[in-house]
Amino acid sequence: MDKLAIEQALGFNVPLYKQYLHWMGQILLHGNFGKSLWSNLPVMNDVRAAWPVTLELGTMELFWPR
Repeated sequence: MDKLAIEQALGFNVPLYKQYLHWMGQILLHGNFGKSLWSNLPVMNDVRAAWPVTLELGTMELFWPR
């Protein structure tokens, strides 16, 4: 694939503000965070996988004595 084809496939040929508005619309209206560039799976899968560790670290920070 050449550079222009990759840019078009990823939507980089659209102005940044339009990319952002489309992305926010997908999140707010559909709960769709898009696909991961690395795994080509929905980003929400990664968020769900990381949530327990994030919650644990946040809880430890709140209650761990200093």
